[in-house]
Amino acid sequence: MIGETAHVGYAPSWACPTDGEPWPCRTFRALDRADQVDRLLAFFAHHALRDLRDVAEPTTVVRRFLFATEFSGGAAQAVALRMLRGPRAVPDPSPNYPHRPMRPLWRCSACRQDWPCAPARRGLLDAYRSNRDGLIRHLVTMKIEAGFALGRLGSPPTPAALERRFVTWARQPTPPSTEP
Repeated sequence: MIGETAHVGYAPSWACPTDGEPWPCRTFRALDRADQVDRLLAFFAHHALRDLRDVAEPTTVVRRFLFATEFSGGAAQAVALRMLRGPRAVPDPSPNYPHRPMRPLWRCSACRQDWPCAPARRGLLDAYRSNRDGLIRHLVTMKIEAGFALGRLGSPPTPAALERRFVTWARQPTPPSTEP
């Protein structure tokens, strides 16, 4: 399944982003070998698109990493665009939203607290109110990016601390709104 990276673990925790199990999770191990290979190649292609964006055309990257797939017409370009856009079904909060992460420090651009700060969490919950799974996928991606960035700065947080900071709060049930 081209572009499907669900059930593929990431550093630093190497937990499945879909079910939280240590990777490879039971779901991934239960897939047939061909599907496992497709998912791994799609995972590599997804990351290679970002890493090679300044040196290679997206269609070239897709064809290189998904070598077992024959593409016709604009199919490679469509796959590259889908991978570059990511799995988000709901957009992130507005780019004008003040509580955004300052990379590579991963502090809030408005209040300078560790990101996601309380206002950013509320904004993310609101933006993804009908798509909690999409929010979790987004936060897992941000957690991974922050782990790499903070590690390069010489202050790597533990995988458990990153999980608590980026993901655990979003897995908790949202209290009912008090607004009419």
